[in-house]
Amino acid sequence: MFDLGRRGLPKTDPTLLRLRLIGSMEARTMMGESVLPIGGKTKGLLAILALADRKPVNRSRLSELLWSRRPDDLARASLRQEIHRLLDALSPLGVDVIDVQRHALSLKPVLTSVDAERILTAGLSAFEELGAPSDLLLSELNGIDPAFDIWLDEQRTRISRHIQMLLENVLRDQNDPEILLDAADRLLNMDELNEAAWRARMQAAAYKGEHAQAALYAEQAIRTFESRLGQSPGTATMALIANLRRMPAPASAASANGASPVPLTPAPASHGGDMLLHDSAMPDHLHMSNPEVSRRIATLTILPIEAAGNDRQYADDMLDALSVALVNLNVFNVVTPPDPSARHDMHTARRSGVDFAVTGIIRHAVGEDGTVRRKLLVRLLDLRPNGSIIWASRIELPQGDEADFTDIRHRFGTVCSSIQWAVFLFEARRMAHRPAEDLSAIGLSVRALMLLLRGDRQLLLEIVALVDKARRVDPEQPLVALARALALHTQYAENLGQSSGGDGEQAIIEAQSCYAQWPENPTGCFLVAFLSCRFAHQISRAEAMLAAMEEMLTPEALETFGICIMLQAFVAMIQGDRQRAVERVEKYSGMRTEHPVGVLLDPLMVQVLFFCGKEKAAIQMGSMITGLYPRRASVLVYYLAALGFSGMAVETTMAREQLLSLIPGLTVEQVMGAHQYLPAMARDRLAAGLRQAGLNAD
Repeated sequence: MFDLGRRGLPKTDPTLLRLRLIGSMEARTMMGESVLPIGGKTKGLLAILALADRKPVNRSRLSELLWSRRPDDLARASLRQEIHRLLDALSPLGVDVIDVQRHALSLKPVLTSVDAERILTAGLSAFEELGAPSDLLLSELNGIDPAFDIWLDEQRTRISRHIQMLLENVLRDQNDPEILLDAADRLLNMDELNEAAWRARMQAAAYKGEHAQAALYAEQAIRTFESRLGQSPGTATMALIANLRRMPAPASAASANGASPVPLTPAPASHGGDMLLHDSAMPDHLHMSNPEVSRRIATLTILPIEAAGNDRQYADDMLDALSVALVNLNVFNVVTPPDPSARHDMHTARRSGVDFAVTGIIRHAVGEDGTVRRKLLVRLLDLRPNGSIIWASRIELPQGDEADFTDIRHRFGTVCSSIQWAVFLFEARRMAHRPAEDLSAIGLSVRALMLLLRGDRQLLLEIVALVDKARRVDPEQPLVALARALALHTQYAENLGQSSGGDGEQAIIEAQSCYAQWPENPTGCFLVAFLSCRFAHQISRAEAMLAAMEEMLTPEALETFGICIMLQAFVAMIQGDRQRAVERVEKYSGMRTEHPVGVLLDPLMVQVLFFCGKEKAAIQMGSMITGLYPRRASVLVYYLAALGFSGMAVETTMAREQLLSLIPGLTVEQVMGAHQYLPAMARDRLAAGLRQAGLNAD
């Protein structure tokens, strides 16, 4: 049923160890043979490693969770015994899938897969693996240890909340009645008082022409709420039930003859209904039926910043600075609040047709030294599904009565860029079920960006087709130029230069077009710098564009902007400043970025680490990325080269076979043809690593 986004996932699982944690715990080899340990503590040890988000778990933490009532020395001794038991149980795999270090343990991502992890990362596409909605995470491991029980409850809550969030997104974004019913059933099994799920049940049944079933769902909802809470459901649900009761039941003969179902009458907006009570059609600016194709992604308003006392004037000045920064992005239709006198009335903005609202509040906190510090909390709310927060950030404000607004304006540039990408990705998820034929140039571009984030080279033909169509629809749209530049570069990088030789040159042209139309937007500046150096060997242009970015942002703001940091690393690597390059990569790797340009930065991180002599770090980073995105040849090639110097025979063989399965017959000579921009020493190092890893020379 949940096949949304299925195209971006591998059809088969290439890992050696497959772990199932939802329901009864299973551990199986590629051939389906069970290697599940026997003892409860051993199973618990494996479960903790499997749910650690691929991060090492300290031995002290493992001891605390599994032997919380024993002295430390006895707990450590017991842990050593359980590690041996676990390794013995997994020995039929023939390869060590657990990385056992002196102080920590971890699962090797390339060699293992975990069903719960796929739910957390792949989303709806992994729902087909779920059993009954009532299945618990690690259902048979209760009672191992009090500390483990607490940890297990936390993990169950984490998984449950994530699944609930995904299912609620389905209810908001889908209009297929079968998908809605399946999602609603799962949600009600988790929370029988979820009103959105009850409404989805009723609407889906009515849409299918099953009026009696819809009425039955309505009565069940009322009885459930009255028995549990002693009151009726909320106003939105009762408004929908009232519409159902007014609707005449279709004649049985008409239903038998396949007559069209009677559509539900939507509840009025004043009743407080959510998107399920309104037309679920796509926003006009994303739909081709709009005769005046919008040049903006969405309509956005900025509500006055909450502040008290002396901060009031400060807040008003910051509101002006934030407004200017958002307008300069040239991405949104920025409008003033519908009613400036209603300082925080989001309902007024919602009724006026605004898509998103930016809100802010100044808060005071006392530091360890006793000084009072001011922070600005900025939030982005989607006004359509009842004001849910889709992005938030905190900004440290200058201290004292006299504010330094120069620094604040520069920081707002970073904030506004983050808001831009949060909206892009949010809109892409909203329209994921719509056919490409219905999309405008903006809609096509946003979908292409969303698919790029999957890191799957098998989607490249579809991505390029989307951006090419977007260009035909609106060749002057800067978002189209951005998406095309990213798509063409990614196609060239993932094919390691085996695609059209014109991809690089065309990517530069698109990046320049994006920068010309979005001069205040650092993304276009980054693309021109990076692609000019990569394809045109113009390091001087990259240096000039980097200097422009550094002028655009203050040093403090630049340190929070990931693409700027990675551009610094790339330029330093080309210039031969290895220490600076590695320091910048380490800074970036500790950050979290959802920027679509991040699809360029994963291979760049591994590349910089490898060329700067950090083979171990390159292997660790490459192992993690290829474990999450096994079809990224652009990462595999540097990971393989680093393994060539490591002496890790098994991992080297697996990485080489994985790369050759993506690009059959790939040779060292072909790889070097895609790396002409590198200094001679770096090229020699790459070739040597690949040859030692067993890749054919020519």
